[in-house]
Amino acid sequence: MAISVAGGVKPGKVIEVEQRHYQKIIVGKQKANTIVDSFDAQAENDANKLEIERQAIRLRVEQQAKSQQIYKAVSAQLTSTVNNAIEHQLASPELVLENSKLEESQILLIEQILASDPNLNRMRPLIANLSWLSRDLVTMINSPASKHRRPKTSDVQVTDLKLVLNYIGIENLRLLIPYFSLRNWLPSGNANLLWTTRKLWRYSMVTAIAAQALAQLHEKDVSLIYSSALMYQMGTAVILNNSISIYDKTWGGG
Repeated sequence: MAISVAGGVKPGKVIEVEQRHYQKIIVGKQKANTIVDSFDAQAENDANKLEIERQAIRLRVEQQAKSQQIYKAVSAQLTSTVNNAIEHQLASPELVLENSKLEESQILLIEQILASDPNLNRMRPLIANLSWLSRDLVTMINSPASKHRRPKTSDVQVTDLKLVLNYIGIENLRLLIPYFSLRNWLPSGNANLLWTTRKLWRYSMVTAIAAQALAQLHEKDVSLIYSSALMYQMGTAVILNNSISIYDKTWGGG
């Protein structure tokens, strides 16, 4: 028995129930505190993991930025070196000619095809001296598109240069030699100039064909005007070819 605040005496059962109730409240608070403490520990652990991940990401970004800076510095140095070398070469026409694909045989051959009465016998040794031109002409005459110019036995491959030139004919040679010459002057085998080379080639061909049509219309020398229009871009082709050669040597260190 116990005396209550309101007066009177509490039965023992009531006191026992109150004590159990207070105990549950106290024990419950202790369990809640334990849960809260466990949650705080987990949150702190997650926060530490996030911080480690953030540091790793920050480190990767810094390394990428540093690599990009090195790449930009090397690219800028390469560009400056190539530009200086190109400027030095362009300042000397002798260097440009020395490093171009222009050969004396080509000049003499072009003079022959532009003559009023070209001589095939004089042209043949000049063509033979230009291996790339001989190869292109032989390949062309043996292609399916040129079979009508060859004997009926289509399986025969014409390799003799004299026969090849006879099949082609002097008038066709006056058009083909400038065509193959410009193609030889243009850069080849370099992906960096592929689109530029294609555009220059197409522009040159369209210009030459238009000039040829105008020459025929006005009854002018078709071979001279066609060749002049086609080779008008010779200087650009030579400079492009020399420039990419300098780039490859600088990049390769050769």
